[in-house]
Amino acid sequence: MKYSISLLLILTTLLLTSSLLALPADRAATGVDPLITFYETHGASVMPDVMGNVNFPDVNSEQAVEFTWGLDDITVYPGFPINVTSWSHEGGICCNMDADDDLEIVYYIGQTIHALNWDGSYVPGWPQTTSYYSNGAPAYGDIDGDGDPEIVVTNTYTMTSGMIHAYELDGSPVNGFPINHGYASRTPVLADLDNDGALEIITNKRFWPLGEWWVYRGDGTVFPGWPQPIDHVPSSSSAVGDVTGDGIPEIIGESYDGLYVWDVNGNLLSGFPFMMPYSAVNSYSSPVLVDLDEDGLNEIIFGTHVSGGGGYVFALNGDGTELPGWPQSTWSWIYGPQAVGYLDGDNVLDVVIGDQVMSPTPMNFIYGWNAFGEPLSNFPIGPLNAINMQVALADLDGDGMIEMIVDDNTMITATYEGKYLAFNHDGSPLAEWPVTTIGTTMMNMVCLNDVNNDGYVDILGAGDYASENWTNIFLWDTDYIYDPDAIVIPCFQYNVRHDGIVEVEFVTPELAATLTPINPPIVIPSGGGSFDYTVEIENIGSSAATFDGWIEADLPTGTTFGPIILRENITLPVGGMVNRTLTQYVPGAAPAGTYTYRLNVGYHPDIVLAFDEFTLTKSGMDGGLADSGWNLYGWEDETHPSIQFAGTDDYTLVECYPNPFNPSTVLSFQLQEAGWVKLEVFDINGRNVGARLPRPYT
Repeated sequence: MKYSISLLLILTTLLLTSSLLALPADRAATGVDPLITFYETHGASVMPDVMGNVNFPDVNSEQAVEFTWGLDDITVYPGFPINVTSWSHEGGICCNMDADDDLEIVYYIGQTIHALNWDGSYVPGWPQTTSYYSNGAPAYGDIDGDGDPEIVVTNTYTMTSGMIHAYELDGSPVNGFPINHGYASRTPVLADLDNDGALEIITNKRFWPLGEWWVYRGDGTVFPGWPQPIDHVPSSSSAVGDVTGDGIPEIIGESYDGLYVWDVNGNLLSGFPFMMPYSAVNSYSSPVLVDLDEDGLNEIIFGTHVSGGGGYVFALNGDGTELPGWPQSTWSWIYGPQAVGYLDGDNVLDVVIGDQVMSPTPMNFIYGWNAFGEPLSNFPIGPLNAINMQVALADLDGDGMIEMIVDDNTMITATYEGKYLAFNHDGSPLAEWPVTTIGTTMMNMVCLNDVNNDGYVDILGAGDYASENWTNIFLWDTDYIYDPDAIVIPCFQYNVRHDGIVEVEFVTPELAATLTPINPPIVIPSGGGSFDYTVEIENIGSSAATFDGWIEADLPTGTTFGPIILRENITLPVGGMVNRTLTQYVPGAAPAGTYTYRLNVGYHPDIVLAFDEFTLTKSGMDGGLADSGWNLYGWEDETHPSIQFAGTDDYTLVECYPNPFNPSTVLSFQLQEAGWVKLEVFDINGRNVGARLPRPYT
């Protein structure tokens, strides 16, 4: 039996300030990087940015907002949770480490790399211990070209030292490792830069007040052309992928105040670095690569924060120019990478991010925009507790729409209870959530997969408590049907290589359109009249569909008139249907002859996925009824007036002077009533060079 409870969340209007976090003496003595140390108060935690700044609110007003949540009805696997020493950053991964088809679980927590079976037992050869402390998630891929993947991690010590470790699946070190690299911040990235079948390791190096970007081969040697300098300290992991369209990947990295793009040889691309406007700076929000405008080229999306409060989401082309509609602003700081997918089924990519501020009271939000920078319906979602990680995206419940899973930085101190939250695409809480943990989920992104091949989604996550130096690793069993194509972001930065490449496929809706006249044949008298017909649109595909529907008419003159009605963003679930009975009025001013009346469904005006049509005739033309218009009734009991015909059957060709012309000419014409005129311009070879100055004339 399932229950629901109402939680009252308090939205607090704030004036934000920033301050430097003073590291407690006992924490500094441990050698742990102070920039990955949590500050905890009133059950909430905060992580300073890469320069040690913390976002604190100055509370000045409150507003209550109510959410209804379902109680946790997702079960923990036997053998979990597993309690380990220290705390986690950016989550774990699920990967295959042995000969069977089941997946194993890998976390890098503190000084220990844990490799676990789904029953909670350790994989043979694991755990492995490192000298220094974790600062990100493990990466998984074949770095030496032997056909078998390896596990790669980076670590740090007191902001000056750090190693890169690489292990075979049996726990033995890869030849050439560890590398005494220095302080590398965040998760390593794996990518094949030279197309030789072996993945390179991409990471950064911090030596305040500057930094570098490094690339290593799978044997521990430095890749030619690297390292490359940056103007400030590095602030996040890389993204690696093609942003120029030449089929060769680029490396994208962030400094505190800029974004850099290099080719594989270390050459800086034209237009970069992109130096941050609006006093924005970067921390932890790794760049994401996606063809946001569907022009065949990946764009670069990344989040920022402003010292005085607030943040921005930027979208850049591969030449460093900003994409139209961007940047978009958030109320508070952004730490997580952007989550990108077809969230609401309209086949337009959407961008989702959460923000964070240090507060014991919920006052942060999940923001959503489409590819054009327009806010999604019912966004932002909140107020919520601070969201520090990337939002996981997946269609968990099989409704064809994407759900969102976020970390939550609160913990009930008396019980150590933390939680993950999940929302539907419309902002409503997902049934059976939140999922509770022991410890806060701050900076612990979930991992979504089917670890035991039972056909159902499993959820990997963790809760930790920095003050007591422990983490609990959780593995949950769900009743969600596992479909790998329905999981957009299964782990940090889209895959176990963490390259930040969004791989989403446009799903063409499968629709059926039926347009049926009532009492055919339809003959309209010369003075005008009306006819009735039915519209039926059905989603016959396997996923929800969002589309446009419009009606137009081909006139006896050979031109197309309309849309007489346009309905945008119609959303139908699988098997869903729209039925309407409509009445169309035809004015007496409409010309005599045969008309083709058509229903289109798709994406207005250019993409038609399905259509249906019928013909009607008009017996004559009466200019005296021109003011009646082409009115349509019945869709929502409203009238849809359309453009009226000119009300005359006399047509005159009017010359312009001079003709041919360059650069200007004069044209005079008359209309019996106000209307839109389309002016076409042709060159001397008869080629149409486009319409100019369309506007209403009187």
